[in-house]
Amino acid sequence: MSVQTTPLHNLPIPSTVFVGRQQEVSRVVERLQSNNCRLLTLVGSGGVGKTRLAIEVVQHLSQPDFPNGVFYVPLAPLNTEDNIIPTIINILSIRVGGNNTPREALLEFLSQRNLLLVFDNFEHLLNGATLVADILTHAPDVTILTTSRKSLGLRAEHLWEMRGLRYPDNSDPEDINQFDALNLFIECTLQIRHNFSVSSNQHKIIEICQLVDGLPLAIELAAGWLRSLSCDEIIKQIKHGLDILSTSASDIPERHRSIRAVFDHSWHLLTPDEQAVFPRLSVFRGGFTWDSSKQVANASINTLSGLVEKSMIRRLSDGRYDIHELMRQYAYDKLTDLEQVEATNNQHLNYFAQFMVLAVPDLQGKRQVDRLVEIKAEFDNILSAWEHATQRLMIDKLDMMLEGLQIYFELNRQPPVSTEMYQLALSQLDETLPQHRQFHIRLLIYYWYVVFRQRGNQFANGLPGKLEEYTRYVHDAGDKLSLLMCEMVANLTPPQAFKKQPDLDTLVTIGRQLGDYYLGWVYDQICYYYTILLNENSPTTLDYLHEFLRIAKSINDVNGIATAYSHLAQHMRFWGNIDDAIDYYNHALDGFRQTNNVQAIAIFRNLKIFMGLKKGRFTYVIAEMPQGMNELTNFGFFANHRYMHMTLAKAEILSGNLERGRQLLSKIQTLPYDHRPRTIFHTHEAIAMRAIAINDINTLRQELTRALEGNIDVIAVRLLLDFLILTVFLYHHDQQPDKSIEIVSLVFNHPLSTTEWMMKWDLLTRLINNLENDCDTRLFEQSWQRGKQLDLYVAIDNLRHYLNPSVAQPVQHLIEPLTDRELDVLVLLGEGNTNEEIAQKLTVAIGTVKAHTNKIYRKLNVTNRTKAILKAKQLRLIPQ
Repeated sequence: MSVQTTPLHNLPIPSTVFVGRQQEVSRVVERLQSNNCRLLTLVGSGGVGKTRLAIEVVQHLSQPDFPNGVFYVPLAPLNTEDNIIPTIINILSIRVGGNNTPREALLEFLSQRNLLLVFDNFEHLLNGATLVADILTHAPDVTILTTSRKSLGLRAEHLWEMRGLRYPDNSDPEDINQFDALNLFIECTLQIRHNFSVSSNQHKIIEICQLVDGLPLAIELAAGWLRSLSCDEIIKQIKHGLDILSTSASDIPERHRSIRAVFDHSWHLLTPDEQAVFPRLSVFRGGFTWDSSKQVANASINTLSGLVEKSMIRRLSDGRYDIHELMRQYAYDKLTDLEQVEATNNQHLNYFAQFMVLAVPDLQGKRQVDRLVEIKAEFDNILSAWEHATQRLMIDKLDMMLEGLQIYFELNRQPPVSTEMYQLALSQLDETLPQHRQFHIRLLIYYWYVVFRQRGNQFANGLPGKLEEYTRYVHDAGDKLSLLMCEMVANLTPPQAFKKQPDLDTLVTIGRQLGDYYLGWVYDQICYYYTILLNENSPTTLDYLHEFLRIAKSINDVNGIATAYSHLAQHMRFWGNIDDAIDYYNHALDGFRQTNNVQAIAIFRNLKIFMGLKKGRFTYVIAEMPQGMNELTNFGFFANHRYMHMTLAKAEILSGNLERGRQLLSKIQTLPYDHRPRTIFHTHEAIAMRAIAINDINTLRQELTRALEGNIDVIAVRLLLDFLILTVFLYHHDQQPDKSIEIVSLVFNHPLSTTEWMMKWDLLTRLINNLENDCDTRLFEQSWQRGKQLDLYVAIDNLRHYLNPSVAQPVQHLIEPLTDRELDVLVLLGEGNTNEEIAQKLTVAIGTVKAHTNKIYRKLNVTNRTKAILKAKQLRLIPQ
């Protein structure tokens, strides 16, 4: 044997620029340079970039790392493992002679060397892994780097699993340059179209990278089609099938000229059992568990392990499995060839229909949190099963899934998804057919309830015309749950659409018949109606709240416990102690975090921030509110933008950051208009606060006047007290110290007042101190006593008259406020419109207009239109 001492380097020279994976390169280099890693395998599916990464890694190694060289051994052209040794001997230029066999000659040569061997594409020659083990034993200074779709299965082996390149989850990332998949697509595209506009095609580039799951070869093949196709056409073709992902380029190995060829190579490496199971896995969406694959695809744990080892599927950190979307398409084609699509989809449907049946008791009790996690993980599969059952009108399977879905949507709050699923099924059903009618009515009621759950006026005004008919139908059919939903819609829809007083006894009776979970659900809805919608303060409401909490705790309904605490927090926010409200918000957030209800977490975190302003924690509000706004924006709650910006502006102003407050108040004017009286009222209040800070009394007077021109009957007492304290500055400026003292006394002695923020507002505390120091002791005491006896609404009336002396009489106030839609009807009545004209302008039925008009008469305590208009003008509900 002849020994050659000159290091050899035979690495192939890439024809393209290496894009991305810089962190991976660094970490793999570190592993190869360490003393405890002599065999490292880059493992991943075909086309993921294993070879390209290996070449880039080697180029980052220094000469001292492997003084005798780096040697690249391509294994793809070899047919059997018997060819491995001759190939290595040829590359290393080893002369074999004497009594040594080629194997012995190779091992003797390597035993005297410090070098790196790169074995590329080992997956089809795994029987040759014994040679790798022998090299590691006989050549202690040799390190081996391999690429393979499956591990070599040696004890010394370190695995580096490769995935697709990183791409954004949404279509509008802040910086597209941070995503390697997009950078690769752009690099490939600019090679063939130098004038390609990245900015105008950004959303389409992202969608292409999402469709191929960041697989580098697929990205390169897709970009290559831009010579003749647009991005939109490429997207359409990828969704249609795999064959678009191919090329005729002669300098690309034939096995890499199409994704199908890459996957064909992997397919031929599978055992018969793996080839039987793999196609059936294509019916899963969003991953699967061993249990579901066992029931649907007849998969054993050994078969799944084999598919993972060969990079056909992936095992996730949570124990679930998933399959690359392109690989799933390939598997589905195989399933089609086997003519097993329908049968496998039916097995998939059977499994997930039963899955939702078993979920019902868990969602209602002790396994609620765990089951919520499981359903969320399987939701894409559940949706796919629902669609399959819908297309084939498998009513029994849809019915099996319905109750579990309803509870999940109630706990997880997904109105867009739920309404789309229900609408999909409704669009396929014929309600006139006897076999469809019962389920059609039940499904329609569930759909109504999801829309009703949002409690929008648009639902109240467009209440289903067949609700009473369907209520009777499900009553006669003994369908208690559908009956309960009908009664909730009928009784708790603002503004009490069918009854002057909700029939709570009926709701409670049906809930009790259905069990503790549904009884708690009834109390939940009643509490929401009275506490949140009507803002009612009564012992009855508190009794319902505590009964709801008791039931939720008794059955370990985590979401129910959190919801009960949230209602209690809202009640305390308006009628109790702010400290109690914050404490209840914290309990609610704890529960919603357990159920991972991110929407509820966002809502109640922001409500807690609002409470921070009440407590005078201005720095806390300034720090937390921007993130709070982002969280709500992610859920599409744009209506709250003005209110949240206004709250942040108040915190800045009260902290003395007047310029920042001014900027926020200016920004409010650019946000979508929020017509809610509370938001309008508080916007005037925020501007008035800044006017006080810069001593602009004219603006203060103007904003106080404008605030009182609106409908203050819908403003909570606590908020009116916050507003009224601002008038102290006006009265003081106008040299009315007695009135200033009266207002301070009224506000600070009122049981519902929150004075913490007031005591931390430097301008106010200084003014109060000045009043106490500058006024005659007797005058101060007399004014203080008058203020303690002063009625809040009388003070508001006095202020209104003070700002506008033409208001001669105290303004009357409504006992029960008008809803936004009733105000719309009232305005149109004042303009002289007929019922028919109002119905046309509001796009509602004439009967709905009449119902609203009767409620307006009752609330205004009048008997006809003329008196209603006169009273409304007196109350300043409509223009004079």
